[in-house]
Amino acid sequence: MSLSAQDRRVLRDAVDGVCGDAPSRVDLRAVTRATAVSPTAAPALEAGFAFRPGKELEMEARVAGEPDLAVEFSVARAHGRSIVGPAPEVVLGSVPDEWLIEIGDRQLAACRASPTTQTTQS
Repeated sequence: MSLSAQDRRVLRDAVDGVCGDAPSRVDLRAVTRATAVSPTAAPALEAGFAFRPGKELEMEARVAGEPDLAVEFSVARAHGRSIVGPAPEVVLGSVPDEWLIEIGDRQLAACRASPTTQTTQS
């Protein structure tokens, strides 16, 4: 189940009310509980927020498939710490190593194919 547009507006207002003026860039990514518990190779991002010093809060609407989230879930599950509530390994499902390798391979291939990368490596 996805967040509705109204749910995202309420979430944005709540986040905007507590973010203040961020001293450095902070990214906050929201997913549903079901997505966190049973990740896929490209989980759905319900909303993404970017806090930047001196700038207004930016919000990215729903993205149906965001491979970076699988990597972030894996890192948070392995190394995250709970401030309040259950431990990360209880909230976040396991991400298979094969998915992480595939995601990394795609990122590396995209980087190598980038014209910017080609000019800076010459």
